[in-house]
Order: sequence, then structure tokens, then C-alpha cells
Amino acid sequence: MEQTWPTDERQGQTTRELSVPLWLTRERALYGLMVAVGLAVRLAALGRWPLLEEEAETALAAWRTLQGSTWRPEYYSPLLYGANLFCFALLQATDAAVRLLPALVGALLPLSLYALRERVGRHGALAAAALLTLAPTWVFFSRTAATPILATGSSLLLLAAGLRYVATREERFLTLGAVALALGLASGPGIYTLLVAATLFGGGQLLAARRGQNKLGRTGQPPLYTAITRRHGLLLVGTFLAIASALGFNLGGIGASADLAGWWVRDLFSTSDLPATAVPRILVTYESLTLVLALIGAVQGLRRKDDLTAFFGIWLLVALATSILGGHRTPMWSVDALLPLVLLAALGAQTLCQELSIGATPYEWAAVAVALAVSAFGFLKVATYTHTGQSDALTYARVAWGLLIIAWAAYWYWRGVQPALLVATIVLGAAFGVLTVRATTAVAYQTARDAREPLAQWPTSQQMSAFREWIITYSSRRAGDPHALDVAYVEDLDPWIGWYLRDFWTVEAIPGLPLATGQTALIAPAREEDKPPPGYVGQRFRLREGWAAQRLSPRERLRWLFYRDPVGHEIAEEFEIWVRLSSAE
Repeated sequence: MEQTWPTDERQGQTTRELSVPLWLTRERALYGLMVAVGLAVRLAALGRWPLLEEEAETALAAWRTLQGSTWRPEYYSPLLYGANLFCFALLQATDAAVRLLPALVGALLPLSLYALRERVGRHGALAAAALLTLAPTWVFFSRTAATPILATGSSLLLLAAGLRYVATREERFLTLGAVALALGLASGPGIYTLLVAATLFGGGQLLAARRGQNKLGRTGQPPLYTAITRRHGLLLVGTFLAIASALGFNLGGIGASADLAGWWVRDLFSTSDLPATAVPRILVTYESLTLVLALIGAVQGLRRKDDLTAFFGIWLLVALATSILGGHRTPMWSVDALLPLVLLAALGAQTLCQELSIGATPYEWAAVAVALAVSAFGFLKVATYTHTGQSDALTYARVAWGLLIIAWAAYWYWRGVQPALLVATIVLGAAFGVLTVRATTAVAYQTARDAREPLAQWPTSQQMSAFREWIITYSSRRAGDPHALDVAYVEDLDPWIGWYLRDFWTVEAIPGLPLATGQTALIAPAREEDKPPPGYVGQRFRLREGWAAQRLSPRERLRWLFYRDPVGHEIAEEFEIWVRLSSAE
């Protein structure tokens, strides 16, 4: 269907028709652009980094299934396993193929905000969609074959379906909600954080309704669960069984999906070497823009006594409580807290747009230009300090930014509250936006496997890629084929060694040392007291890298923040490969 734009016949102009599809609006075009940008950011060099432990476990299980093995890790995502299984059957088994489903889901996340735009506001939904597209935590986990991004997609779909049903009472949204819940139960343990928060909020709403203290109780609107029919239950169960079992190819996935709840509970009550501030530190480090907008949204929503803000707040408190008081402290659990923060940020961005709807006059644009110039001057002085160590440069930056604050206060007194807030919003938005994009490019393409990144806890070393290239080259020279070298390795090195030697014909995992000496190559964890077997020579590679707590100077912290220059010292787990010398060698 096409829309025809009429011309002004009174002026005698030639009739002209401009055809635009009726469904295409500027708002939808922006969402489409964000999806396209998200795909480009997530799919570029997707297989560059070696697989993390959780990635390699699921990938190795899917690969071995195709070889006739029944091996499975203790905990894994049946949804991700099924996707890997079909990708490996249809495509080549590569690191990029392992991450394909999370990358696609991550790129499509902004569309969930389009479904929520009428509830959180159109401008706020666009702002939150932009965060989902380019914020560093979302990009990092979208380029990682782990559970958080899949649970996030399911949670947003379930939330959108529930809110749309409450607003319209259309049964199709209950159907969508059943499918979303089935996906979530097979995707990852993060879905249970949402379910716990929804249970607490729903219980509070029912209690308030009985006491006649909220709108639901006074209007007599029936609760959501009363509309769920047997058909919805059958759809939920049928969809769950199909997804969890990978359409019947992995019946064990049904039990593995139930184990996801056990994963959530196990980590909650487990002891962790990470501090209680681990998840808040990740949020502050990477998501400063989201935090500022979420604070605005939470304050305004609580002032209005908005039920949706209250639900997002309970969701956030559950996620933070389980990470600070419980054991949910590894980076994957930071997404549980970040998702309600993004939704609160949507409310905050909508509030800002409404408050600053007066528009900018030439005075505001001039003030913005001056403020950005002074901010840039301060940044250049900080950059000079990080390169040269000259303390005077840092002093100049502090003076410049201090004068900027004083000038902004004077502008507030001269022009009023709204113009001053408009200037501050544009300048701070630009500053936080630059920091966000910088962090995103780092965790996506520069330091995604650097142990200094809080998101990358004990990441797989980049030397694993070098190891695979080395052993393929050695096999070609020694055995005449890239994958014909006979190898034995200690099974404690799974899933990494098992995955990166998956194409070798004669590879054997053994329980432990001492290694048999019949194979041409032997691989074991590196220990200082170990000596190579007679007739073998060894070479070490890094398996994983860690970051011990170290004291860094302000200059070192700035070097890392701006340039990701290596600072301090890493620690590493290593393994050693011993190869038997041939007569030619």
C-alpha cells in the first residue's frame, strides 16, 4: 500500500506523486537503523577471540553429539546447545558459528523497546534501544556464546507481552508470553531473576488490591493469571519441550533446562572469591550513561507512584541483592541488574525529553559549543598527562572543568532552569556517549580477552589461537596432514583443548598424569616440577589469564581508561605440549 502526497494546485504546480510505504515512519526507520548497526557491530570479526569456558563447553558438547558422544557439561543452555547443533550440521563448526545466535538476538533487542514505546514513552524507548545497541555490556555478551543475552531477549519479550496484554486485554499477547516464557526457561538462569521479581511484585499488588489500596483493587480488573487458559498452558509446555530438546535431538536438554533453576540457586548460595561490589563495579565502569538516566527515571517514577517504575525497582533490587549479599558476582550476573536499569533509563530519557521540550535557542547552542570546546581542552590536557606524566597538564584540566561548572551556574542564573538543564544534558550526554562508545570498541575489538577488563573474568588467552595454528602447522609437517597428528591430553584441559583439537582424527583425552608415551604429542597442565618424558621436547602456551588485585597510580588508571594500555601485571594458567622427536629432528 502506498501513500500519495498531494500538491498545491492553487499555485499551478505540476502534479507530482511521492510514494512512501504507509508502514514506514521515521520512528520505525530509526529502529531499523539500530538493528542494522547492531548487526554490523556484533557480526564483525565475530570469531576473532578464542572461546571462553562456558562458550567452549556448550560448543564442544554440540560437536561431540554430532560425533556420537553423549557428553554434556554440568550446566548449559539447551537453547544455545540446540542452535550450535544445527549450525554445525548445516555450516562449519567455528568460533563465529558458536556465537551466531547470541549476536542475532543481541542485534534484535532494540525491537523489544518498540513494543514497549507506548508504556515507557517513544523518546525513552528510542534512547533505551540505542543503549541496547551500543552499550559495552550488551555488545560484549552479544559477541559471547553464553546465557545472559538469550535470557535477556526472552525476558524483554515476556515483559512486552505482559504489558501489552494488561493494556489491551488481547489474547494474542498471552500467546506471545507463553512462547517467551518457554524460550526463557531453556535459555539461561537469568530468567529466574525476572520471575522472582515478578512474583514479589505480583504478591504485593494482590495484597494491596485486597486492602483496596491500588487502582487494580478499586476497578476490579482481574489479575493476569486468571486469563491463562488450558491452551496457553499446552502451548507453553509444547514450545518448551521442542526448544529444550532441540526438536527431539537432545532429550537430555529437558532436564538441563530444569537444572538452570539449580544453577541460579547454586550460584546464589556459593562462596565467591570476588568482592561484594563486583557487579556494581561493572555497572559503574561500563554503564555510566545508563546509570544516570536510570536514576532520573527512578526518581520521577517514584514521585508519580508509578507501578511500572516500582516493578523495575524491585527487579533491580533483587538482582543487586543476589549479587551483593549472595554469590551472583561473576560478570554474567551483571546483566540481570543492567536490564531493569535500561528500562528505568527509558523512563528517565522520556522525562528529560518532556522537561526539555522547549527547544534550544541560539544562546543554548552557543553555550553548548563553548562547553564542548572547554571539555575537549580539558581532555587534551588529561591526555598529555597520561603520555608525559606532567602534573601541570592535569592541573590545567581541573581548572578548565572547574571554570566550566562556575560558568554553567552563572548561565542557570541568567537564562533559567530549563535552558541550563538543556545545555547540561547535551554536554554530559556527549561526554558519557563518547566514554560508552570507547568502552564498547574496547570490549568488542581491542581488549575482549584482556584480564584487566572486569567483564572478562579469567578469559581464555589469545595464545589459544596461536596454539591451534601451531599444532596444525606441525601436524602438516610431521604427519603430512593438518589433522592427522596423534595427540593425548589431560582431560582437565577440557573444554578448551577438546574444542580446538576437534578436527584431529586421533586425539585422546586421558584422566591425568603420568601420560602414556605412545603418542606423538602429549598435552598437560604446566607445572614447574614436571619434566618432559624421555625423547620429547616441550613448549608452553597460556590457557587462561587473570588479574590479581594491584595498586595502580591515577596515571595508570587513565591510560587504561582512555587507551587500554597494558598496566600492572597479569597472571596466567599455562599448559605444555610435548612432542616426540623424530629421527629427522
